[in-house]
Amino acid sequence: MTEREKVAEFSISAKVILERGDERAKGAKLYAYAFSRGDLVAKGTVEDGKIELTGKAPAEGDIELYLSPSDKPEDARRSMSHTRTLSGEDFKVSSGKRSASLELMIRPDEWMKTRPASRM
Repeated sequence: MTEREKVAEFSISAKVILERGDERAKGAKLYAYAFSRGDLVAKGTVEDGKIELTGKAPAEGDIELYLSPSDKPEDARRSMSHTRTLSGEDFKVSSGKRSASLELMIRPDEWMKTRPASRM
């Protein structure tokens, strides 16, 4: 097995700030999804302005993080969701586990309920 084929645990923790989070933000439900090489590797719900995701993904390579009001990962990837690509420098490695700690500012068009964008 080559280094690129190895799978390692990862964790992503983030503070989520809803930009212009006035009365409309109360009760807003956001879901978080992590994808690696197109595969869903972790999912969770934003709770009290925070997310904690853990999973397993190839030890090398990026992890795409999506935050969306959609409870369906495939819709989150097609919509105007907040997206962040995490690469090697975004993670700290300890005992073979990659961990990232982030602060994310989410625009209203990313956290309000929207219909998925159509693909051309």
